[in-house]
Formats: sequence, C-alpha cells, structure tokens
Amino acid sequence: MRRERAPRTSRRGRIAVAAVLLAAGCSQGLDAPAPEEVLRLERFFLARLDPPLASWMFCDRFELTRGEYFASPEAADADLPAVFLTYCEFDDWTGARGLRAPTTAEWRALAGLPEASSGPTPLGRNTLELALGRPLAVGVFERGRSPLGGYDFYGNVREMAGPMVQGRVLAMGGSFATHAVGYDARDVVAVDIRDRADDLGARCVTDALPYLRERVQPLWRSHRKAVEPSLRAAAARWRPDLRQGLAAHLLAAGLDRDFVAAIAP
Repeated sequence: MRRERAPRTSRRGRIAVAAVLLAAGCSQGLDAPAPEEVLRLERFFLARLDPPLASWMFCDRFELTRGEYFASPEAADADLPAVFLTYCEFDDWTGARGLRAPTTAEWRALAGLPEASSGPTPLGRNTLELALGRPLAVGVFERGRSPLGGYDFYGNVREMAGPMVQGRVLAMGGSFATHAVGYDARDVVAVDIRDRADDLGARCVTDALPYLRERVQPLWRSHRKAVEPSLRAAAARWRPDLRQGLAAHLLAAGLDRDFVAAIAP
C-alpha cells in the first residue's frame, strides 16, 4: 500500500491559495495577497523564440499540477501532474486564465535539446527506464531542466500541444510509461481531443505582451501594493538579458514606464 506524501507548502500552491483568499474578499482584514494572474508569473520562465513563432513567451516551469487544476494546493497529491484531462478540458481551463497549450514548434523550442545520457538510463527523466510506473511530483529532477529552466519536458507525463487538426492534437515528450525519447518525431503521439490517459498531462504557455498588458498591468494600476513585490520577485528569476529585452519590447508597445521598471529596473 503506497503511503501518501505529507502536504508541503510550495510556490505552486500559493497561486490557488491566493485565488481562494481573494474570492473570499479577505474578510478577516488581512493584507490582500497578489492576485492569481501575478502569482502565476512566479511559475513562468521567459523565452524569446525566433520568428515565425511568437516573439516573447512565458512558459510554465512545471507541468500543470493537480493542486492547480483542482484548486486544492494543500492536498497530498497537489504537486503531482494533472492527468486524465482531455484537451478540451485543458483548453477551457487555460482559456479562462489567459493561457494556452503550446504549439508543437513552440514546445520543441521551449524544451530545447534533451539532456545527454551517460548510460542506459537517461539522467533527470522519469521514463520507462526508471521503472517507477507512476508520475512523480513536478520538478523532482533538477538535472533534467531545460536550458531556460523548465522541468520534465522529456519525462514524467506527456504534454498536449496544439493546434487541433481534425479532432486530434499531439502529445509531446516522454512519460513514465514510455521509453526515453529524443529531439525528433519519435516524441510525438497523436491523441483524440477526448482521450484520457494516466500519463497524459499538459503545460501552460502564454504570449508575454498580451498577458502583461491585459492581465497584469490593470492590476498594477489598481492594486500596486499587492502586485509589486510578487512582480519583482517573478522577474528576478528570468534570465537578465531576456528580461531587459522584454522591457524594451513592452516600452515600445506603450506599457506604463513604472510597470516596466518593476520588471527590468
């Protein structure tokens, strides 16, 4: 009988906790936490993709977790990837939050090359070679991180990628139920948008400019005291050269100078 892990406090769980507190209106008189849209930035890494892909993107460092999807950050399985989701369910969930699934080309660019292996079992991946037979909490394998800081692209669970074509999408990467995959067509499996599987999950991305302009800057203007610390903390984790480049892009697009200065002072 498998013993459940004790709940742990994590940066990932703070997003759902903040959403609950905000919905309750902070009736106990506590200082309001940063809104969900801002806290989510702490999960993202920043990427600049070459044309014709979207120029500036945020990508979740982790696969979508059960704690996020079911808004239960304190559950024992909160840090496990959310599986048995259909693409339609994932698309509805992300669409309500200004997020989406990556395209296949975006997924490859964001994942980068898989980590090289020095033996029969790839380093830093939960694949069939590891013989666990189940997903692990997201972000377990530090050595399997992508160049920009994403976890589990090539293991743990497969990740759905759009666009939908004739009722099907692609599942990218490897999982605990697949052999190790490489940076080629072998890591792609077509799935029906109604399919569910115990090793099929998802990862969220969003285009940086519209997300910041439409989701975050209005909150900055109305709730700066709650937003600023989390915004600065999130931006501090992004690669400095990319952060500066994004700041220039945001200024050219007409975003508030003080808002941009919080991202790249």
